Amino acid sequence: MTEAFTAYIKTITALIVFSATASLFLPNGNFRQYTKWVLGVLVLTAMIEPIWRLFDVEDTEISIQHMLAEQPQYDTQLQQKWVEKSAEQTILSTLQSEYPDIVDIQMQPENGMEIVVKEKTEGLEQQIAKKYGLQEENITIKTPS
Repeated sequence: MTEAFTAYIKTITALIVFSATASLFLPNGNFRQYTKWVLGVLVLTAMIEPIWRLFDVEDTEISIQHMLAEQPQYDTQLQQKWVEKSAEQTILSTLQSEYPDIVDIQMQPENGMEIVVKEKTEGLEQQIAKKYGLQEENITIKTPS
């Protein structure tokens, strides 16, 4: 405990001596004022450091870093869902321009597609499968209930 207090006093003394020496060699003007202000902030920061340690700021920093490390994974999942929904909307608008009976589509896992139509049309699965490079078995056509 005594060693830590001694190191604390030495650090503050060294910063004060450095600040005083630096301000002696600076020319008069605005630059001198700003430099004195910055050096004063450094001294105050060194004086407040033990109080920060009392409140265990380091643990808070670690938890903040942990939260920030998890953020990109969430952003990636959100971006992937957005891309999937955008693709669905693009395909839906393209298909609706060719087949006005199509009401909605949903992309399914494993390259599948579920299409909701007003009325079933023969050969619709074949045409859509050919257009999007899917197998007919992966396309499900339903009518609204």
